[in-house]
Amino acid sequence: MNPDFVFPVRIRCRETGDVLQAWKGSPQGYLNLPSTDKTRHLVFEFDNSQSLLTLSSVSFEIRVIPDPTRGVRKEEIDPIEKKVQTLFEKMQTLRKLQELIRYNQKDHRALVEHANERVHWWSIMQVVSFFVAAGGQLWLLRSFVEKRRTI
Repeated sequence: MNPDFVFPVRIRCRETGDVLQAWKGSPQGYLNLPSTDKTRHLVFEFDNSQSLLTLSSVSFEIRVIPDPTRGVRKEEIDPIEKKVQTLFEKMQTLRKLQELIRYNQKDHRALVEHANERVHWWSIMQVVSFFVAAGGQLWLLRSFVEKRRTI
């Protein structure tokens, strides 16, 4: 669900080898399969060949949703059932938005933690360099003030 980097995804049937659906430029996609009596084996292929140096997170969800309109004309669907379907679609949109927000928060948290780690190491280096500079100045001051006697 990262909109910055999208890699191709294909779904194919294992038995026939047919590609059922392919996405190239979209961070998300849907595949609607009508139910049959035989068992299906699906293969999900994620092509991350372009992401050699970038981190990629893949999440996918398979949901089985019974279709109440199957075998029924549109005029015969109950208005309450239509409202339920509309509410279901809105809830799915909200769930996807929440997942996107969660992903962005995770990405932002990783960025902040990395920045905090760099600030921490930079602070340690500043303290060490301060003590080295202070020690060097004290040594130089002592060597200038020190009286040398020659006999």
